Amino acid sequence: MYEQAYKDIGKGLRLVFFGEILVTVASMFSWSVLSLAGLVLTLVGLSSAGRGDSGYRKAFAVTILNLAVTFAGGILAGVLLVFLPTLALAVLIGMILMVLISVFNFLSTYYICTTSSALLAEREPSLSKQAESLWKVMGACIVVNTVFNFVLMLPFAATAILAGGLNFLTYLVQAAAGILYLIFLYKASDVFQNW
Repeated sequence: MYEQAYKDIGKGLRLVFFGEILVTVASMFSWSVLSLAGLVLTLVGLSSAGRGDSGYRKAFAVTILNLAVTFAGGILAGVLLVFLPTLALAVLIGMILMVLISVFNFLSTYYICTTSSALLAEREPSLSKQAESLWKVMGACIVVNTVFNFVLMLPFAATAILAGGLNFLTYLVQAAAGILYLIFLYKASDVFQNW
């Protein structure tokens, strides 16, 4: 691989890093403009990194799909609340859309981590192993959260309390993995830029 390709990957991952920070901050304060700016930075970063390796192009494509599903889901949710006979059905469809969005988010992380891991395997083995662990932990958290969210819909108080508590713990693990993912993006972008 050429030196310029590694520099493109490094610059791209740095933009993804800043985009992820903006999206995270925006989600804490419900600032949609900041979230949109973060998403644009992420897409520009993945496009740049995609010039260096096709794995990042896959992450770019999945992120575009995620954006389309999120946008369509927002419109669909408003329509469904008006026309569906029960709120429970609207909630179920909303949860299915959230599962799709979670899957697309995971796939983007998966492609970024596995592509970076393969490229870093010989030069930075510890960073490569960190990338491998990150996508596995994030994937497990998404599966567990999805199962628990559906269990929360059951009409039993005991299952709701248990699932809610376990779901909360899973969110804490996912938040920690998200922080480690940001650190990984920053370190990987440095390695690639200084290849």
